[in-house]
Amino acid sequence: MDATGPTIRFVGDLGDPWVMEILGSISESSEVHAVMCVGDVPDRLFEPDQPPRLLIVHRTRLSQADAARIEQWRSLPRVNVLPQVILCFSPYVRYAELERCSRGVDLAISEATAVETLSRHVSRLLERRDEPPRAAPAADCLPVQVISSNHELRAVLSEICLAEGFKVSSGREFTAQWQGRAAVAVRAANQMLTLWDIPVLVPDWPRLLEERTKLGPVVALLGFADRATVGQARASGAAACLDLPLDVNDLVHVIERVNRKLRSDSSTKFEGRIEPAHAVPPGPVSRAKRGRAAIRQRETRPPLWSEDKAASTINSE
Repeated sequence: MDATGPTIRFVGDLGDPWVMEILGSISESSEVHAVMCVGDVPDRLFEPDQPPRLLIVHRTRLSQADAARIEQWRSLPRVNVLPQVILCFSPYVRYAELERCSRGVDLAISEATAVETLSRHVSRLLERRDEPPRAAPAADCLPVQVISSNHELRAVLSEICLAEGFKVSSGREFTAQWQGRAAVAVRAANQMLTLWDIPVLVPDWPRLLEERTKLGPVVALLGFADRATVGQARASGAAACLDLPLDVNDLVHVIERVNRKLRSDSSTKFEGRIEPAHAVPPGPVSRAKRGRAAIRQRETRPPLWSEDKAASTINSE
């Protein structure tokens, strides 16, 4: 961590639940100082002698003043080390505005799927490294099925997953056996992770997504994703949502994270008892029951003084 300031400074509307969820996705990994900002970006976001290592700015709308200020961040006086800058933007930000401030930021990402991708970019920028070589997928990673009506997209996604070592199959659409009343045994034997290029113009896509989650986790791929579409996909059971077009490294990161969470949930669900079970004490017995048992015991017990012994004693006298 930088000794002169917080590792990360996050600037945005902290009263917006969506923004707070984005902030929460990185809060556990690094020291974050959050700054409330609803209007224009302030002239001074940090002291020149105490710059953060990373500056994350969320903007629902990007005014001309904001764009000009972000563009000037690269030429701040008396700053020895300029912070890395990530701009998190909403669909209301126009492309021309993004292009204008592109010289002042290191990365611009969509707010709709920032919860899925921001943590990876934060780690990469803080460590100032390129993408490291990834290890081979774990043996228990779910096979991946790519579903898209776009042949080229389906082929590209399949090639990416194959190159990363995942078992891959693909299809144009869901087959009937996975919809409706599919057999539980068949589903259990065919668990997989689905990458679905969701046809958002199809009215019942949320129902299809919910059905598909019975077969395993689904990563929803959304063209021009926004809060409403992502929220609907999550409500229907999507394990993660990514915007199209997507970053290949974001895709692989999400697939690996979904598999890790699945393994963690399984180990927690089926975790065995560590200590041996305690002996179970006998159940309570009523007083009446104990009395009846004592009477039966007395009836079966031989008498202390038998009649034969009494007769022999009298005769001897």
